Amino acid sequence: MDKRESAFLKIFEAEFNADILTDENDDSSAVKTAIAVFENKEIIDEKIKTGLKSWDINRVSRVAKAALRLCLHEILFKKVPQGASVNEAVNITKKYAGDEDADFVNGVLRAILKCEEVQK
Repeated sequence: MDKRESAFLKIFEAEFNADILTDENDDSSAVKTAIAVFENKEIIDEKIKTGLKSWDINRVSRVAKAALRLCLHEILFKKVPQGASVNEAVNITKKYAGDEDADFVNGVLRAILKCEEVQK
């Protein structure tokens, strides 16, 4: 399991139990990334909403939401190349939720990346 997948799992797990982000015995890069995602959750979720069109963010599966948040965190705050981050988000989603969710994540991310603000 690579660092990105570990971070994805921490983000997903934190949706159920935010206390995992305050474990002083775990200072892994996955926890640090998850903390950064949740510190910027409002900004990231606003970007996600732009790609959802008529969907409510609360209807998005937790796996898809975790993948979307991680990907947008990487693009917006870590300056990871868009293509690489989107591809990894799709692959992680496919592994943990299947093809249908992976296609959904890909479509949402592609819609978001068409926005001028994200590309700058």
